[in-house]
Amino acid sequence: MVTPHKQQMILRSLYFNRFLFVRYTTAFLFFSTLVWCCAMFLSQATFLFVPLLILSLLGIASFEQVKMYYKHNTAAPLTSRIFQFLLVGYSLLMLICLTPYEKQLFPFVQNHQSRILEGYFGVVIILTLLVLKKLNTIRANKDTHYQRIMAYEQQLNLEGNSL
Repeated sequence: MVTPHKQQMILRSLYFNRFLFVRYTTAFLFFSTLVWCCAMFLSQATFLFVPLLILSLLGIASFEQVKMYYKHNTAAPLTSRIFQFLLVGYSLLMLICLTPYEKQLFPFVQNHQSRILEGYFGVVIILTLLVLKKLNTIRANKDTHYQRIMAYEQQLNLEGNSL
């Protein structure tokens, strides 16, 4: 038999796992931006503040995600706003890749490698859109994890918002 404490821990984990894709995407963007930041630092670029700003925003989003383990919330307002900002920012960065200003933001990239950079930003834009869609789905309680949580709570004869 599962104890009430263990039931609460299971429910907490289930609610927290609704945001798993968001957390993995945030981690991917954080570490890829960290590499970009290091490359900018080593090349002594003047626009080092751009990846530092992105790292700061992703750090805030990560902190909000960690807090959600201890306090269940269907809306992640900071994370949502940050990913909206990142969508605009990465779109602008992709457009900059098509201009002569590319060398100022990416001095470590050779001419023949700029297509790789454009592809990276394309993937990041798609991931950002998917995260925003996932956050909206979670906010509306239309994700598959929510259905599993409700089924588990019904099985335990618990009320809807037990956390």
